[in-house]
Parts: sequence; C-alpha cells; structure tokens
Amino acid sequence: MTITSGALVGPYEIGDLIGAGGMGNVYRARDVRLNRSVAVKVLSGEMADNMERRQRFEREAQIIATLNFAVGATFYEMLSGKKAFDGKSQASLIAAIMHVDPQPFSTVHVHSPALLESIIRKCLAKDPVDRWQSAGDLLDVLQWRNTDAALAGRPGINVAR
Repeated sequence: MTITSGALVGPYEIGDLIGAGGMGNVYRARDVRLNRSVAVKVLSGEMADNMERRQRFEREAQIIATLNFAVGATFYEMLSGKKAFDGKSQASLIAAIMHVDPQPFSTVHVHSPALLESIIRKCLAKDPVDRWQSAGDLLDVLQWRNTDAALAGRPGINVAR
C-alpha cells in the first residue's frame, strides 16, 4: 500500500518514503500530537492479509516502543544500583518491561525526595505518551530542579550536558 505525502494516518502526517522491504514500506512522518518525527511502517496488502505476519508486525512494534525505556531504565539503574526490569530470557525481559512496574525507587532509597520518585516513574511509564520524549527533556527537568534547589538553599543533582 502506497501512501501519499501529506496524508494523515491516525495521528501521523506522512512524509517521504524512506525504505521498502518484504513486509511493506517505511515513511518519515510527524506525530501531530507530540510534534515529533517518527517512522511509520505500513504492511503491504498480502502481508496485512496474513494473520501470522500481522502478529509478527505487532510484536516488532511493541519491541520498538520499549526502546524509549532505555533512558528511564538506565537512570533508574544508575541511581538505585539495581536493574529496573529483569527476565531469564529476552522474551521474559520484554514481558517485564511491558507489564511489570519496577520496585519503587523510594523503597530502594528510603530517604529519596518525592520529586525524584516522580521523575523516575515518568521515565518508566508504560505508555510512551506519558514519558518524556527525549533525554534532553529529562535533563531540562533535572536542571530546573537544581535551580529550584539552589534558590531554596538545598543540594541539587549533578547533571552535565
């Protein structure tokens, strides 16, 4: 299936074709809700009609969506010294990322500020729309927190670009 540049597919405004393969076409697009660039993969007609291929496509999409967790999970692990998610296999790890919340940071570090717990929860939100959209967004929040802490005479969080 070919899509015209400028067409709206759900919340995505389609741009240029950037790749084509056995399963379908990949387009540069813009998520109009979040005003960010994304890639949209569209299955070819024969692939879309094959239930096994559609399920494979959906699994691939779910795995790709979990990649945004990398920043949040790394942040959690750096601060807590523990893995945010665990699994005995790649499949069980992906299942944990998709369905299990990590141990609350405040139970790992009892005296941690509530703001830090809130930041970590937002980093690890299951729905990508509920997360910060980039590491830069997270950095901005941490720097804002440092400015606020400095004004109140409290220690900040050491962050560098």
